[in-house]
This record gives sequence, structure tokens and C-alpha cells, in this order.
Amino acid sequence: MSTSESKLIGYILNEVINTPVHVARLFERLYSNKYRANISSKKTVWEECNEDGQWSPIVRDYELRQRLTEYIATLIEKAKSIVKRRGAEATDEREAEYAAAHFKELHKLEKNLYTYSFQTGIIKNCEILMHIK
Repeated sequence: MSTSESKLIGYILNEVINTPVHVARLFERLYSNKYRANISSKKTVWEECNEDGQWSPIVRDYELRQRLTEYIATLIEKAKSIVKRRGAEATDEREAEYAAAHFKELHKLEKNLYTYSFQTGIIKNCEILMHIK
């Protein structure tokens, strides 16, 4: 596991809860230099930065949704394994209960990443966080 991935997992463990806003903040941390939202009065166009540093529009938000269900879900799965290990190594009942509740919350979040409505909420929040200023 790389240092940056460890930091992201730490961020998930300490900051992210099961809401579109929190996942949007994680998405912004991951992809603020790769994606941006160009918001006009009529519509929002997502843009992607290519290798040359040029921004080009994304025809559909499919790629954004795919990123949510691939890499972010992988990070959450790794965070779940850390929480599960902490629960198994807990020295008292309170620690074990906390780890079990945290694991359950991360599991719900992981499931939500695969639902269209939750993804839409994340993307709407990303529009606010990642718009061209």
C-alpha cells in the first residue's frame, strides 16, 4: 500500500460517513486535478484534463460514476479490512462494539456506491466542490 493510499484510507476511517457529501469530498481529494465542472445557467459539463494539460468535455458522466464504483469502493474495502482487524484485536467489549458499528457503516457506504441515486447525489455535491472558479 502506497503512502498516498494509506492517507486516503486514514481519511476514510476518520472523516467519511455514509453521505454523498462526504464521498464527494473524498472524490475531490482524489480527482480535483483531473476533473472539473463547468457550470452554466443551462447545464453542467464535466471536463477531464488530458496528459497535455488541456481540458476537454466528458460526453456523459459515466466515467465519473465508474470511478466511484471502482477505486473508491476498493479504498473502502481496504478500510473495512482494517476496521475488522481492529475489532478482532480489541481488548475490551466497547472497542469491539465500536469496530463492529464502524464496519457496518462502511459496508453500507460501499453498497450505496453502487446505487444510481447515491451516485447522483455524490456528483451533484462534486459539482459544488469542483466547479471552475
